[in-house]
Formats: sequence, C-alpha cells, structure tokens
Amino acid sequence: MKQLGFFPTDSFGEDLYFGFIARACGYIVHHIPILEESDTPSNFSSMLRQKYVWFWGPLGYFYYWLRLKRKMPKVWRGHKKIIIATTFLGILDALTWLLEGWAFVIFFICGYLLGKTTLGLILGLGYLWASAFFSGYMYNVFTADNTKKLSSTQLIISVIVYPLIVFIHGLPPLFTIVKQIRLIIYPVKYLRPKTENN
Repeated sequence: MKQLGFFPTDSFGEDLYFGFIARACGYIVHHIPILEESDTPSNFSSMLRQKYVWFWGPLGYFYYWLRLKRKMPKVWRGHKKIIIATTFLGILDALTWLLEGWAFVIFFICGYLLGKTTLGLILGLGYLWASAFFSGYMYNVFTADNTKKLSSTQLIISVIVYPLIVFIHGLPPLFTIVKQIRLIIYPVKYLRPKTENN
C-alpha cells in the first residue's frame, strides 16, 4: 500500500479504486471471505443505502483509467492491455448491475409494443430465471467449501425469487447516477453516506 500511495482519496470507491491501481501495477488482488461476509446489512433500508454507496465504485472505472494514464504513465505503457481489460470488465459489471433488473421490464414492454404481452412476460422471466440458475450453478462449481454450496432446494428458491431481488438490486444505482450528475452540474463538497446503521 505504501509503494502504491495508499488508498486514493479523489473518488468515493477507494477500495475498488485501489484494487484497480494494484492490478494495473501487476498485483493479483484476492478478497478475504470473512471481510466480505461481514458487510451484510441488518435491515432493508441499510441494504438500499449500501448498494447506493457501493455503486460509486463501479461507476468510476473510466475515471480510474484516465487518472492512472495521466498520473502513472509508466504503469500505463507497461500494462496497457490489463488496464483496458480491467476497465472494460468493470464497466460491463456496472452495466449488468444497473440493467439486469430491468430486463424483465424491457422484455415486457417490447412484447406489449409488438402485441405479444404474454410472450414478453415469459421471455423476461425466462431470461432472469435462466441467469439465476446459471449464476447458482457457477457458484456451486467454483465454491471450494462444500458447506457453502447451494442445495437443490436453495437453488430452486433462489431462481424463483431472483426477478424481484435483481430488480431491487438495480434501483439504488439509479440514485447514485442522478447524484453523480448533480455533483457534476453543481459541484459541492459531498460526504459519502455510511453503509452501516450507526
């Protein structure tokens, strides 16, 4: 951390931002499971606030790229491919987070406009259910700890409730984007809200 200048303070997503810089410098970043699991919110409003705050990180990928190119030109020239790939995957992740929950709405509206509302409804739910099953399947394949793998019952329940969960998951980022646009138009000092209750 000392070698890379500690956590950057010119963005809200300092941990993701630092991970981007570390990866650009050739380091492999591994998450610590016990710390990841400690971030579970205690209530629904805390969860929405947490997602609102966390989206600042993925929202800044293009900025991280430009800032690194300007302030660390040697790193940029030496690791250009990994920097571009990381930026692309980060932006793709942000778009997925933002838009996946709206896939159902998009399919439904398209079906309505084409006069095939039922088909749009089936395709929207089918897409979300298939992506939920695939995500759960991949989670089971790549989870080394057998005690953390999803049972068949858990996977089925996850698939059924996934459309609602992923829709709610995509709502807070909309407020993050609106706030970011307002800060660009009307620059003021803005302190990121805490993700915890106290």
